[in-house]
Amino acid sequence: LQRIDYVTHQPFNEYQKDVNDLRRGWVGAMQPKKGIMPHIKALSRLSRYILTGFALMLLAFLALASFSFNDGIVLIATFFQSFVVIYFVHWIFHKSDLSFDAVVKFFTAGFVIATPTAFLIEGILVNIMLGFVYVLYSGFELFGGEDFDQWVSNNNRTLWIISELINAFLFSALTEELCKYYTFRCIEHPDLIFLTGLDREAQAVSAKDGGGEKYAYSSHNVSDFNRQSPAHGRVSEHRGGSKSFEDGDSPQEGVIHRVDTTEEFFEDDTDVRTHRERAAAVTTAMISVAVGYACAENFIYVFIFGDSSAEGQGDDLERDDSHLIEEWIILFVRSIFPVHALAAAMQSINVIRKFIENPEKNGHNIGVGRIVLPALILHGSFDAILMVVNVYVETAWEDYLRRHGGSIPDDDEVLEWDEPYDPLAVNLAAWVGIIIVMLCGIILYVRENRLQRNRLVVLEQWTRANMELPHVGTDGSLPTAETSEIPRTIPTPSFTRDVSVL
Repeated sequence: LQRIDYVTHQPFNEYQKDVNDLRRGWVGAMQPKKGIMPHIKALSRLSRYILTGFALMLLAFLALASFSFNDGIVLIATFFQSFVVIYFVHWIFHKSDLSFDAVVKFFTAGFVIATPTAFLIEGILVNIMLGFVYVLYSGFELFGGEDFDQWVSNNNRTLWIISELINAFLFSALTEELCKYYTFRCIEHPDLIFLTGLDREAQAVSAKDGGGEKYAYSSHNVSDFNRQSPAHGRVSEHRGGSKSFEDGDSPQEGVIHRVDTTEEFFEDDTDVRTHRERAAAVTTAMISVAVGYACAENFIYVFIFGDSSAEGQGDDLERDDSHLIEEWIILFVRSIFPVHALAAAMQSINVIRKFIENPEKNGHNIGVGRIVLPALILHGSFDAILMVVNVYVETAWEDYLRRHGGSIPDDDEVLEWDEPYDPLAVNLAAWVGIIIVMLCGIILYVRENRLQRNRLVVLEQWTRANMELPHVGTDGSLPTAETSEIPRTIPTPSFTRDVSVL
């Protein structure tokens, strides 16, 4: 209710006015400010602490960890590829829609909050599932005996694939997408104040048009609310800000002196962004959370999971070379397919529909399931392909070792005609499957984004027409829902009526 940063408790109005001034410069309302320094000056204290802390922690990690020079290069590249995505998504295309301060906070939230939360929940769910499967297996084994064991052995590959599909969609994709979405929703920022229910400017307009009482916690609206409410007694319009009571009045019936300061109105500085620009801000913020998550996940896979596979491989020089190559391969594969960023963009479609496209009419019909479902299908399909390919490779090696008595033949000629699987065919199938999934996700997002932009254009045109209509009657009274010529609902664009949207 106080609209402050969580950690530093800095009020939004201390830094958001600088951001709004930057936007006014871009739309021509005032002298534009070029370069990155105005964006740096508009940072909040929390964002400055985050950037400074990140630089110090990175230097300390490089100095204290047992890293070689090559490992340090890979570490820098791990962060660099995430920063490149942010650079293009935010700085090149949307720096006027979402502030740099917001990008820093949302990226950090994805890195620090979403990643450990997702890993913790996934670990708990996987262990619960393993415990359930163990109990189920023990029960069937007790009644089925050796016949059940033989059936499990004969259908090992099928059962493994089913378990990996469950893991891909329910444990991995669903958990990660929910963690990213709720991380985005838990961050309150003045650029996206319309998502939190504290958009006082919109609520004041709604109140003026007959939509209910103004937001009572706004500093200047509280005075108006108190002045018109008989429960708060008579209100004095004198300046000074002190509270006094008339003779014989109780404190509940006292006179409240209205305070008129300029600082309180900075919070409700007019947002010059259009509906499309607000929608772009939502998408950029959600992508920032996803990229922060992907950056932390890449770091874990490259330096923690990837490091363990290099242990015990020959001499130190050979081990270092193979380790470095493996790190670069993992980072490269995880970087060229930005599934987390694309999934976040797909989530943003329904978030925008819920909060920007006539929220009074459609907002209550869009829940978390509808927001997350397209991203879940994309992310789950991506993970499922990789997991199924891994199951095929593992089972092929098991069959191969079983045929050769548990050992690999030394004769190279034997391996030429008796390989466990065809590496070229397996890798080609995996790459083709992943590319098809990513292309389907991109096509679906582009289509939905284009339709949504058309709907937002209609909404902007309706809003401009609504603002041009008179709001005061000839007798000085405000129009009501019965007498106003302003349409009470936003017209639905004809080109979207027959379109099936997720």
